[in-house]
Amino acid sequence: MIESEVINSAHVKRGGRLQKLVSELLQQGLSSRQLALAFAVGATIGVLPTVWGTSLLCMVVACCFGLNQVVVQIANYLVYPMQIVLFIPFFKLGGVIFSARNIPENLGELSVMMQSVPLEMTHKLWQANLQAAVIWLISSPLLMTMSYSISLLLVKNFQRDSLCSPVRIDIQ
Repeated sequence: MIESEVINSAHVKRGGRLQKLVSELLQQGLSSRQLALAFAVGATIGVLPTVWGTSLLCMVVACCFGLNQVVVQIANYLVYPMQIVLFIPFFKLGGVIFSARNIPENLGELSVMMQSVPLEMTHKLWQANLQAAVIWLISSPLLMTMSYSISLLLVKNFQRDSLCSPVRIDIQ
């Protein structure tokens, strides 16, 4: 067994895959703040209430701000369940704030509208999605701040653990 395999197996046993990933990213020259910022950006964009485009948007934002693409995309995919959970609250809050009742709340009514006036229903869905995106945009500074704070705490914790954990053994 070579040195890196011993170190990698020690990481997997003690801290799991996530700690190993964070450790490797830190060893690539990313500071803990850069890593936390990239994760926070990916997580914030990842909960945008759309059914398309968060990956593309993450890629563009990461490129524009010089963030690590891999970390941003990992965060984007990790928060996918949260995006689904937050979809309805963003839509409902958008309807309340903009005083619009775009989408019927009853599935039967929604089905009838989709069959009888599909173009009008598509327009209403587009409006509701736009209103939900505005609510996301308004709440994104708070989401970003929370994500960054949590990410920074976790990264520093992983970093501290990784500095103490691996035992290097040279086997020749």
